[in-house]
Amino acid sequence: METQSHKELFFENDDYTLEIERLDDAIGLHCVVRNWTKDSLRHGYTKFAELVNGATKAGYSHIFTITPNPKFAKLFGGETKYKLHYDEKEYEVVVWELK
Repeated sequence: METQSHKELFFENDDYTLEIERLDDAIGLHCVVRNWTKDSLRHGYTKFAELVNGATKAGYSHIFTITPNPKFAKLFGGETKYKLHYDEKEYEVVVWELK
């Protein structure tokens, strides 16, 4: 039996993919980076700002991600709220509160 994904493609190019999951009053963010450059990071900032603006206007309270690479998420201004261990790896729940 397949598990149905509720992810929606927010943006994709050759450098990275941003997918979101709408969960009650929050948005879960999934990001896969394939090509790390200054230009891809700069472009990522622009797309992330679009996501934040849209989510704020739509009434969401926060965006979050669960990541083994919190330094990357924190480049975008997120704050670690929790740490957890799964399958011998440490993950951090990084949250962006929306106003």
